[in-house]
Amino acid sequence: MMWNRAVLMIGFLSLAAQAQPPGGGEGRGLISRLNLTDVQERQFTELTTAHRKSMVRQQSEIRLAQIDLEQLMDAGIPDRSAITAKMREISDLRHQLNLLTLDHLFNVEEILDPQQKETWREHHRGRARGNHPMNRDGRSLHDCGKRNGTRGHADLQTGEVY
Repeated sequence: MMWNRAVLMIGFLSLAAQAQPPGGGEGRGLISRLNLTDVQERQFTELTTAHRKSMVRQQSEIRLAQIDLEQLMDAGIPDRSAITAKMREISDLRHQLNLLTLDHLFNVEEILDPQQKETWREHHRGRARGNHPMNRDGRSLHDCGKRNGTRGHADLQTGEVY
């Protein structure tokens, strides 16, 4: 059961990572619902900007490793051990991407009061369950790389990342 909660939290966090910046769209609506003070809003913006930059860097690392994997697979005589090692590297990079998002969730929660924390958590619960406009089809899958061309999906029920 604890594993399922951890997987769901990572799914929530991955969805949070794709929220638009606080200046507009979904991010602006969330800030309104949180009723942040000016200081909290500035902290939230700083945390979110730093998180988004970290995510872009990590997603770039994943994409570069995927290109390397494609080259290994296209070799005249593919080297199984090299391919396996590259696949393991990509898996580790994706895991690190999920941890960045987990860190972001906890960093944001540190600046929120108890009521704001509940609003923050409810926002992400709805997104992970498919009640967010980005997930209108109700799938339990999250495509953490759709916007930037990387591949990387997490099944929120099984925890499988592929």
